[in-house]
Amino acid sequence: METSSARVVLTVPEPSERGWAGLWGAFTVLVIAGALSVFAWAQAGPESSGFVAIIGALTAVAYLATAYLLSNRLVVSRSPALVLLAATYLLCGLTVGLHTMTYPGVAPEWWKYGPQATRWFWLLWHGAAGLGIIGFVALDDEWTHRQERDEIDPGTRDVVARVSLGDAGAFMRGPLILAVTLLAGATVWYWREPQLFARWFGAPTPAPGVVAFLLLLNLTAIALLGFALRRDNLIRTWLILASVASLFDVAAMSWSAGPFTIGWYFSQACELVAACVLPIVLVGDLRARLCAAGGVTVLDVSLRDPETGFANQQGLVARLGSIARMALRNDAPVAIAVAVADQPAAAVPALQRLFRASDVIGRIGEREFAVILTPGSQPELGWLRRRLDTEKKQGLLAPEVGLRIGVGLCDPSGPQSAEELLDAGLDSARANLTPALA
Repeated sequence: METSSARVVLTVPEPSERGWAGLWGAFTVLVIAGALSVFAWAQAGPESSGFVAIIGALTAVAYLATAYLLSNRLVVSRSPALVLLAATYLLCGLTVGLHTMTYPGVAPEWWKYGPQATRWFWLLWHGAAGLGIIGFVALDDEWTHRQERDEIDPGTRDVVARVSLGDAGAFMRGPLILAVTLLAGATVWYWREPQLFARWFGAPTPAPGVVAFLLLLNLTAIALLGFALRRDNLIRTWLILASVASLFDVAAMSWSAGPFTIGWYFSQACELVAACVLPIVLVGDLRARLCAAGGVTVLDVSLRDPETGFANQQGLVARLGSIARMALRNDAPVAIAVAVADQPAAAVPALQRLFRASDVIGRIGEREFAVILTPGSQPELGWLRRRLDTEKKQGLLAPEVGLRIGVGLCDPSGPQSAEELLDAGLDSARANLTPALA
């Protein structure tokens, strides 16, 4: 259990610093594997539909897992660009599934559209991946620019800021519907015009124009990712490796002498690397964040206020250490809210409804409460005002409660104890107290 004298001075390396060494190592392995494959590039191996099915299943699962993990990461980074990237990976996962099911030898015998269907889904998959990464970088940069100028639409900020791990599935319904619609539209188009697709994708290897387009997409994505690693560096850093692997995949597929050759096997390995990079990294980062957030989760009776069940002053200090470590890992300040109520007992249920279960609510005075917001949960006073006004209209909060709320920020990176950090956050929040919101 942490005490008030616990120091919260932590050294957390930047995500880009943690990732560059692994990135260069993985890149080196890909280059060496490609160079060794060149010596037997056209040598054919045994044909195995089971191998194709296994690789396709692993790749599809990796893409779908990445989409889910990216939607969860909205808790850490509120950028809507993550929603676009998650939708891209979702679309790629579904497309990889269709690509695998239509592959010659894997597809059922009644499937009459031939290998051109596989090539069409392969193009859709790789094109969506490249365009999605480019869109992610552009939207993320725009979001960062607008955030620095404080021009973010409040409604958008409020909606995205409230996303939690339990909300990820609901939040991805829109991207899921969009991905399924796009994929279904492309499939129907192919079904109605099989001769047209056969003419476009009937060759054993992709057309030079298609290859050039996909190579250009991946080169553009790599250039944009490497040019500016300003926001959410962990994802950007490892997306570079995914884009490089996809670049090698397109080049190897266009140069291969056909299925089940050494060059073809190398392209399959690159496909799997491009799909598995982010889920592996994100799972590892999630585990590290959970460890950083570990510590006191259930407060002892001595650390709770007997009347409300909230944390007392010592309980807030005990919980602040773990939250400060998580904020440091997120490269974010700690947000602390102060609520003052004329009728404290009536304000207790309102505070429980207003803030997330992961936020730590404590009582620090007869009429004063403090709330330590978990990183990623920093609601603005405008959102609080609208929420409380709704509760007032619904009869859940009487006007005589006289609730006033202020939100402040404090920097957890300084050489200070958890108690000093809490005092700094409370002072900042008290300075922002508004008139009664209800």
